Order: sequence, then C-alpha cells, then structure tokens
Amino acid sequence: MTRTLTIAFLAVLLVAALGAIWYSLGMPGVGPKPPETSLYKNTRFDYQFTYPRTYTLEEYTNRYVTLGNDSSKGRTEMVSSSVLQSEEGQFYPTFGAFLTNRLSLLCAADSPDKTYECATVAERTPMRNGTGTFVTEYYLNLVVHTTATGATETKRYGPLYVFDISKDNLDSTYSALIVYPPVASFDANKIDEGIVKKVADRISFTGQTQPAAPADFPKPASTGAKVSP
Repeated sequence: MTRTLTIAFLAVLLVAALGAIWYSLGMPGVGPKPPETSLYKNTRFDYQFTYPRTYTLEEYTNRYVTLGNDSSKGRTEMVSSSVLQSEEGQFYPTFGAFLTNRLSLLCAADSPDKTYECATVAERTPMRNGTGTFVTEYYLNLVVHTTATGATETKRYGPLYVFDISKDNLDSTYSALIVYPPVASFDANKIDEGIVKKVADRISFTGQTQPAAPADFPKPASTGAKVSP
C-alpha cells in the first residue's frame, strides 16, 4: 500500500515537472500576453510615444507620421503627428505668428466635395502632458463649406496638441510638433478623441530637444481669439 502511494506521488511530481517544462517552452495558446502597445521613436527630432497595437503606424517622412485603421476599404487616418518649421525667407515676429499661419494651413485640407477653414480658437489650454512635457491643447472653430449645396457649418475641431521645439532646432527659426486629428476624418465622425489625447499624453523627448513652456503657462486659456497661442 505504502509503495503504491509512493509511486503515485512520484508520478504526480513527474507530470507537474513535465507541465512546467512545456509551459516554459511556450505551450500553444498559453503564456505571457503580448504587449498591448508599440513604441515609435523619431531620431531626427528626438521624440517618442507609445500607441495601441490595434492601430497601424505609417512614417511618411521624419516630419509626418500617422496612426490609422486598415481595412478592405482602405486606410482611415486617426491621428497625425507633424513637425512644422518656418522656411528660409519667411519672417515671423513671434512663435505665435508662425503658429497662426501653420494652424490655418493645417485646416486647409480640401476634399472633392468640401472645403475647410480654421479662423478662430475655441479653446486653448497650456499644460504638461503625462510625461511632464510642456504642451498646449487647442480646439479650433472649423468652418466646413459643402460645394454641392453651398451650405456652411462651423464645428469645434480638436483636440490639437502643440509642442514648441523651436529653441533646439537651429535649422529653422520656429519649429512645432503638432498632434491632431486629420480634418477629413474628423468631419466624417471617424475620430476617437481619446486616441489623440492618449498619443499626445505619452510623447516624451529623448535627446537635447525639450519643448519650451507656453508664454502664459499656467494661466487659463482665453476663448474666441484669432488663431494664435
């Protein structure tokens, strides 16, 4: 009887040991969950962020990156990350004047049946993001013109997040990293505002580049002003 129990006990130990080995070698369908996020690093402008693996990232240039959803019908852009810089021969008296021009151009993304224009700021809030980096959150008044009907509609467009990286980019007078929802996708109600905020909240700068604090940080934002920081 005692011998039988001993054999049974040893058999249980053997099965447990084999199971542990099988698990450690990677049992199909079992094991550590894959990471839920991926990491993007931009070595040209020294910034990085994590994003959900459910989105795909496209780096068109080191100045323009997008997150989107791919399907059989094509790609829907959900978040854009753009580095915008003043060009040689262009003069802007302040970073605000530079940004006024760039935000207006950012909105001018016409489609075959609509035109878009951003003329005023609906809301502006200087802050630090989740990594402690200075950033300014914007909501703009987006004017949508429908060509076929002549109808005009104004929408609250955003959020857009502006990082002033001018002081560490000597090849231009002014530079800004802007994270924003693409205008056409926003107008088509395809944007999850949460993913735009999440990406901006996770941006950190890994080299010498560090965004400047907004001039009015941490004062509350004003509303109804012309497009200007």
